Amino acid sequence: MKQPRVIVFEDSAYQRLLPLTYWRTVGELRCGYHTLLVRQATALAFPVTELWVREEMIAITAERHPLRVNAPIAPDESRSALLINARYLPGKPAHPPRPGTMGVVGDQMAFAHLPSRNGDGLEPRAMTSLGPDDMPFRHLTAVEAPGAMINYPWDLVLYNERLLREDWPGSPECQGYLSKGAHLIRPEDIFVGTDARIMPGAVLDASDGPIHIGAGVKVSPLAVVQGPAHIGDRTVIQPGAAIRHGCTFGPACKLGGEIEATIIQGYTNKQHDGFLGHAYLGEWVNLGADTVNSDLKNTYGAVHVPINGRDVDSGQTFVGSFIADHVKTGIGLTLPTGCVIGFASSVALSTHAPKFVPSFSWITDQGTQQYVPERCLAVARKVMERRDVAITPAQEQLFLRLPGLCARHEGDAGR
Repeated sequence: MKQPRVIVFEDSAYQRLLPLTYWRTVGELRCGYHTLLVRQATALAFPVTELWVREEMIAITAERHPLRVNAPIAPDESRSALLINARYLPGKPAHPPRPGTMGVVGDQMAFAHLPSRNGDGLEPRAMTSLGPDDMPFRHLTAVEAPGAMINYPWDLVLYNERLLREDWPGSPECQGYLSKGAHLIRPEDIFVGTDARIMPGAVLDASDGPIHIGAGVKVSPLAVVQGPAHIGDRTVIQPGAAIRHGCTFGPACKLGGEIEATIIQGYTNKQHDGFLGHAYLGEWVNLGADTVNSDLKNTYGAVHVPINGRDVDSGQTFVGSFIADHVKTGIGLTLPTGCVIGFASSVALSTHAPKFVPSFSWITDQGTQQYVPERCLAVARKVMERRDVAITPAQEQLFLRLPGLCARHEGDAGR
């Protein structure tokens, strides 16, 4: 039997995950050690062969992944086609789906395995335009899919701690440098990658969950990392930092202060004092010294979050901030519970930030202006070059296209 075409597709519910999905596809979002795309490929036992994404993401997706992008199913296709929703978070165990079955989580489609020629002529747009509750393959046999669907940004934070425990490979090892003055609590649940350095006075505490330290990481003197945690390659944990349970950090971050139950996509600076909790940050974010977020209301009630500027009840007691890529905050900024900051915004206020900041906003005590995209892009080039990353022509084109796309989703909210 031929292996199926395995296609991970976005549906229109990517809009619920904005502003985190302006600069990436849904499958590139992190949870636990991995992205959603990696989790799906691993759990369902078939290699992913291609991606179907919304039109504006085609070019940069093709740059990032060695996979076919937005190729339709040919009428003479002799293989079956396994379509996987990019928002699907597979559970364990997840067995290879049989042809003719559709996996559902609640009232949402997680995957559909179309027998050969059942998907003749199916176009990417037919899937990327689906609503979250659409069931286009009702002729297939519905089966319960193990796992969950990611509907909003706080879902990623909610599942992160459990996945950090499940992702632990159970192979403690120190491939890097462990100073004599470093302290490891439960070393049998700690992995330290190649060329990582754990400096004198640093504490890795795996009492409540495993700790995975990537290659080239530096944990500075007097810093504390509590498990479960995943510290991505080349990240620096600054002196005196308190990294509390449930954190996932992507590559090349510089992190200090107190951070709890937070996902950071990568290439982000939060170097100074200040609390960050139950949050998700994109790439190329810079938080000024003493930027803090609230993640708990004084009433201990459910937190409402302005997704695209429109109020959504999260149903969660602990919800922090959701900060898009290329955002900068000023010194001493206070972020309210459930705060959302849109793409490429700059917020420098002597009072607390608005609960929703539209993309490309420049906010100071003197008022709010639109951040001119060309000026913002020039700054982004400099920021990325400092980490030896060159922005690509496709990324530049998307960057300059985003003001219109952001306005379409956000409207006049928050302005």
